[in-house]
Amino acid sequence: MVLPIMQSLRTLIIGELHMPPLDEPQPVVRLGALFPALENVLLFHVVHRGLLLLEGLNRLRRLVFNCTVLRDELLGLLPTLPSLKGLQLEGCNHLTGAAVGTLRAVPGVEQLLLIDTPAVTDAFLTEAVVHLRAIRTLILSRLLNVRDEGLQVLVALAGSLEQLELRFMPEVTPAGLQVVLQLPKVTLVAVSECVGIGKAACRELGAALMAAGRDVNVEHETTVLVSVSLADEFGTAEEAEGLGQRR
Repeated sequence: MVLPIMQSLRTLIIGELHMPPLDEPQPVVRLGALFPALENVLLFHVVHRGLLLLEGLNRLRRLVFNCTVLRDELLGLLPTLPSLKGLQLEGCNHLTGAAVGTLRAVPGVEQLLLIDTPAVTDAFLTEAVVHLRAIRTLILSRLLNVRDEGLQVLVALAGSLEQLELRFMPEVTPAGLQVVLQLPKVTLVAVSECVGIGKAACRELGAALMAAGRDVNVEHETTVLVSVSLADEFGTAEEAEGLGQRR
């Protein structure tokens, strides 16, 4: 029996998403049958073939992985999600560079957040931008293996990227930040807690953009008290819709 509230549910936070091996009893239904209106999912743990349960979520827009034990073979089972617009990988310490191939399943992603995941390297970003050509917002945070070379590959997103945010990226320097000059659609650059990029470098970038006739907001902060997450947007659409109905 599917309760009415389940049919209208838009956000689901899952502590453990589990689907047993093929030689064990299988679930009767997928999440799409239980929650047909589901738009947002936050996952903390995936077991066995758990990601296959996401198959058929035709309205899913945001997917957040905050999974410290997520491995390549588990993420590799991610089904094609053509409606997905936002993806976050955070704290996924057991992924390797091979995991980047999974991004083929979500070609429509416009918001990508890569946070505290060692597998994200310059090479990872090089392949990621091949699969995700629609990215409008890119947030890179606490990625110790991304350097200036990794930022240079963002040129591939010249036709889409509008916002670039760098948080605690110790290996990035002002030279890497110059890629923004080759990204004509970018209107916002935010740099915080990046020891290699000072306020002067951001001012120089802003001046260069202005000289080129670009109106770009270049922000620099030495400290950030609030962490960033795609989950912060989970209630935004619902609240806006409710406000419109009340009016």
